[in-house]
Amino acid sequence: MADGAFPDTSRSPDAPNGSGEAFDSGEEPAPDASFVGNLLYRRVPQVLAGYLGVTWTLFELAQWLTDQYLISPYLGRALLFGLLLLLPSVLLITYRHGRPGPDQWVAAERYGVGANVVLAVGLLAFVYGDVELGSMVRTVQTSSAGPAVSEGSRPAAQQVPKRAFRKRIALFYFDETGRAQADTSLRRVAALALRADLEQDAFIDVYEPLRFAQDLREHGYSDGLNVPLGLKREIAQEKNVERLLSGQVASTVDGFRLTTQLHDTKTGELLAERTYEGPRFFALIDRASRTLKKDLDLPEAHRERVPDLPVTQVFTASLDAARAHAEGYHHLADDGAERRRTSLQKYRRAMQVDSTFALSYLQAGALQWTLGLRDSAREALRKAQRHSYRLTETKKHLLRVLRLFRVEGRPQAALQICKRWTSLRPHDLTGWDLQAEIYERLLRSRAAAESYQRVLEIAPGTKSAERGRIEALLTAGQTAEALRQSQSYVQSYPTDAAGRILRGVARWQRGRHRTAKEDFRQAAIGGAPIAHFYLSALHDATGEPTKSRTQARNLVTGNEMETGGLRRLWHHFWLRGQIDRSLQLRDSLRTPVRAEDGPPDQSHVFYAMHTCEYYGPLGRPRLVKTGLQRIRRRLHTVPDSGNVRARLSVGTAQVRCLIHLDRTEAARQALTRLDALVQREGTPYLRMHDQLDVLWGRLQERSGNLQKAIQHYETYLDAYAGRSRALIRTLPLPRLRLARAYHKAGQPDQAASTYQRALEVRPAHPYLNLHYARLLADLDRSQAAQRHVQRALEAWAPAEASFPPKQRARALSKALGNSPT
Repeated sequence: MADGAFPDTSRSPDAPNGSGEAFDSGEEPAPDASFVGNLLYRRVPQVLAGYLGVTWTLFELAQWLTDQYLISPYLGRALLFGLLLLLPSVLLITYRHGRPGPDQWVAAERYGVGANVVLAVGLLAFVYGDVELGSMVRTVQTSSAGPAVSEGSRPAAQQVPKRAFRKRIALFYFDETGRAQADTSLRRVAALALRADLEQDAFIDVYEPLRFAQDLREHGYSDGLNVPLGLKREIAQEKNVERLLSGQVASTVDGFRLTTQLHDTKTGELLAERTYEGPRFFALIDRASRTLKKDLDLPEAHRERVPDLPVTQVFTASLDAARAHAEGYHHLADDGAERRRTSLQKYRRAMQVDSTFALSYLQAGALQWTLGLRDSAREALRKAQRHSYRLTETKKHLLRVLRLFRVEGRPQAALQICKRWTSLRPHDLTGWDLQAEIYERLLRSRAAAESYQRVLEIAPGTKSAERGRIEALLTAGQTAEALRQSQSYVQSYPTDAAGRILRGVARWQRGRHRTAKEDFRQAAIGGAPIAHFYLSALHDATGEPTKSRTQARNLVTGNEMETGGLRRLWHHFWLRGQIDRSLQLRDSLRTPVRAEDGPPDQSHVFYAMHTCEYYGPLGRPRLVKTGLQRIRRRLHTVPDSGNVRARLSVGTAQVRCLIHLDRTEAARQALTRLDALVQREGTPYLRMHDQLDVLWGRLQERSGNLQKAIQHYETYLDAYAGRSRALIRTLPLPRLRLARAYHKAGQPDQAASTYQRALEVRPAHPYLNLHYARLLADLDRSQAAQRHVQRALEAWAPAEASFPPKQRARALSKALGNSPT
């Protein structure tokens, strides 16, 4: 065959059939050379879009679960964050394996994906490790043995918000609108009414204006009005509150205008500002409350299901009653007795205008109890109970506690209610404060300190809780820890004189007299008159009589502390053995308050009681008899159902005088009646405050029952002697009585250690030194005994030679081989 007769059978790679056309192998064409074309070929955009779409869908699902089923809002955020952290792995896998055809995994891919997963898990643990990702609520068993039955409640489980999801708000009094003048009472009513409305929601914890009264007073805003935003933010930050709420309110021609402003505490950012106008004031409060719940991002399903009564149902429907109530509430910011009486008058006005105002009855009852108006308090609390359907759950708990604790004398039952209260509302500071107070009255000081600690965990800048914790530690005898805490308090609040006084007390009890004096001096400079009492008493304790008199006279300035300064001088002259001068002071104190024809007032009881204690042991029976007569006249004027504290003070004064007149049986009968009164009140604190155990110890000692006397003295000292005010009480020292009882009972070692503990606090006290010298003399420690008897004689140097204790000290010194001058 000739060349060219046969066709060319060679194949080109591009034309396998030799025809010049591409061979169809079923494969996709190769990508174009551009970057975008390469990504499309590897399906990266498609997979990325699908992944982000699924991620956002899951996030929206989590948000829906939050709104509908109260699932933690952090769950959706954590899910979104975690899926975004895994995005590098998704991109890597897609890029490497998204193109058509099989691919092999290489080591770089395996290590890269593994590192990304580890990094994602680590970041999630770091960011959300301590965040609650489950349900926003928890189940609490509200049943409790005693109170549940007594209060008629049934054991039940209740769902309450977890602590992490509660919204904490610092609420301040409202301001003027700038366009219309708002009266003061309306500005306070707006805040209190809004608080009552918001308090219905368990997700919201409102810190009331009274909670910030002391902080505002220290900055010159004692009325709580027109406070700058910067100061509000600073105070709210100290209390660890996340949001602060204030606004403006005013009366207008057509009704009222109300503006609320919700700020972020940390940044000061205005989160929401709403303005409402209308003819009915409380309708504006309801509208503001509903909107605030949205602004606080409360779950929608919760807002729809939670009870939300009109504010007129949980507060009052009368604006006049609300005004009076708000003014009464504000006057409670001052601890002065006169302001409290003014507050009570305002509350009474509110109750007259609205006879169903349960909240006003409740607060008036609590106030009347502190003022000693027990019958009036019981009646007010009874009316509050009758109208308790107009109280929020928090106020119902408060009412139950007050009734059980103060009216029925059942502190243990009240304590159980408090524990239930704080489990349901762990951020409610009132519940923790009341729990601490009950523990104090039950003489459980360590438990009280723990309750105050819980307050500080919730609101770190709560000064009252810090001071309460320090006082509880002192009472519990934990002076080292009390000193540490008080030093921290002084560093945090250097201008607060109360902190220096507490640190001075802790130092004094630990025998650090020089630094304690400096603390009291600084507190006195800071404007705390009570510091002069401590300085005067401390100078007496360390043998500096001139300085003691100077500090006492600093209190005699014509103000309300004048009587206290004269009483301190009275005690000083008695302690120094200057009996005539002390009697002159006593008479000058009694004369201005002497009743002409009627029974003596409470001041006469104080003077009569101290007359018995001061002059009875000195052989002045006539003075003791006169004092007893005055006390008996006062005793008949105190009704059985009246002021328990007054009855106790008068009753114990009577017992003291009877003991000094050796009428032990009458004293025993009177003391038994006082025991029954304290038992009925259910408050052991009263027993210690009025030294009933000390009086029982004295009666047992006179009867020769020394071991029982020792037990009574020890009971008192263990429960009460550490209190700061115990250092400046002017009655004879219980620790001295305990040491003498040990000595009489033949327990010299215990007696010596008790004297030494007392002398650490009062090294120059003449009676302590004299009786300790007697013990040392009996132990044949003549040299040590002589040192202590000389201290007593130095203290009694101004006393007349006929002063009996001075005579006994001189006789002892002579027996020890000295010739005292």
